Amino acid sequence: GRNVVFGVNANDDIFYRAGITGENPKGTQWVVVGGKLSQIDVDGNSVWGRNSAYKVFNLHTSCKGDPTLSSWEQYGTKLARVAVGKLGVYAVSGNDDIFTWKAGSTVWSQISGKLKDISVGGTKIWGVNSADSIFYKTL
Repeated sequence: GRNVVFGVNANDDIFYRAGITGENPKGTQWVVVGGKLSQIDVDGNSVWGRNSAYKVFNLHTSCKGDPTLSSWEQYGTKLARVAVGKLGVYAVSGNDDIFTWKAGSTVWSQISGKLKDISVGGTKIWGVNSADSIFYKTL
């Protein structure tokens, strides 16, 4: 897989770590990427995030080139957290509703359950509910 690291700061500025290789896992520098996000998640070549207005965006790049030359495309609104992994893209709303984005779709699809936070990793989707209980689902 690709060694890709993105992050956001308190001003919602977006950065990626340039120069990460097997020989140089720390990379060489942080590089500013255009746009503003409050939260970001990355899996391989897929970069998704949410801005302070709770709008979700996807970075259209292969991450093989220069992410600073890439563009963000909006994928819905009013979602509190977005997570991406090999299993797909998932998000939760401010009302703890759970959604997934299917490739080729034009809308988020709601799925059953309530979570305030969500993460996708390996073959599992992890979540935390309003009582701070942790759940996972294996797909």
